[in-house]
Amino acid sequence: MMTAVACLAMAIYFEARGEPTLGQVAVGHVVMNRVHSERYPSDVCEVVKQAQTRNKKIIKHRCQFSFYCDGKPESAEDESAYLKSIGIAYKLLASDIGVWEDPDRYEDPTDGATFYHSDEVNPSWAPKKEHTRTIGKHIFYKEKHRTSMQFIDNKGNIWRLIPREGFTFEQQREIINSLEGPPAPN
Repeated sequence: MMTAVACLAMAIYFEARGEPTLGQVAVGHVVMNRVHSERYPSDVCEVVKQAQTRNKKIIKHRCQFSFYCDGKPESAEDESAYLKSIGIAYKLLASDIGVWEDPDRYEDPTDGATFYHSDEVNPSWAPKKEHTRTIGKHIFYKEKHRTSMQFIDNKGNIWRLIPREGFTFEQQREIINSLEGPPAPN
């Protein structure tokens, strides 16, 4: 069983070892931003190893982090780069849980990104996301924020929801559906 440090270091190493430190930190933050998002697993290794499967087998090139299912062995040939990845991973995880009070800790340079790709590809999902930064050879994105959303409650009433701090659209829908509101229109 791999530790969170090992999984995060693996992602940093295989996805960004040729990048400057800031680019490696950025890739590490994408993993951590996913860990903290309700859309992804809350475990570092589960985020790094998230993949589409068929008959319980990973589908080649259908992973969240391409190195994990590219068909190549995950062996760190560059020891110096791998040790650097371990250091970055440790520092990111330690500051994340509050045991690293270093004033030089790695702040998130991606502005909350949960997606990225190399500048050598043009994925179909990119236009649907909000570009946050370009660092080295990687382009970072996060989900676009909706300005409003329309839904019909369980009584047939039409509502337009707008973002509210601390409430997701789903939570707002649950609150509205629990209200004793006007009867449904005929």
